[in-house]
Amino acid sequence: MLAHRMATRHGGLDIVHMRPIDNLAGSHVYALDGARAFDFNGWTNEADLVAANTEACRAENPAWDFDRIVIEGDFDEYCRSVNHRTADQYPGDVLARADLYIESLLA
Repeated sequence: MLAHRMATRHGGLDIVHMRPIDNLAGSHVYALDGARAFDFNGWTNEADLVAANTEACRAENPAWDFDRIVIEGDFDEYCRSVNHRTADQYPGDVLARADLYIESLLA
């Protein structure tokens, strides 16, 4: 939801899903401006984010790998297609919480 909200607020960003193969754990979604990725840590170089996530997941499962998916179209439809929760399936107003978190990272 955080990447989706960032991309909605700041046009021109892609939403990227590191979707693990074979239904393994380690899914990660972030917003991308072309080279820099935005996630719960704020902005970082995409290559560094991918390397850190890959290293952490392979520490748990050496066979871990992923497909890099640029999400196009309706975000909720994509979430449903990969069995992720949509905004209305979180308690409270998840988008308002995402806005507050984004503001705290950008301040």
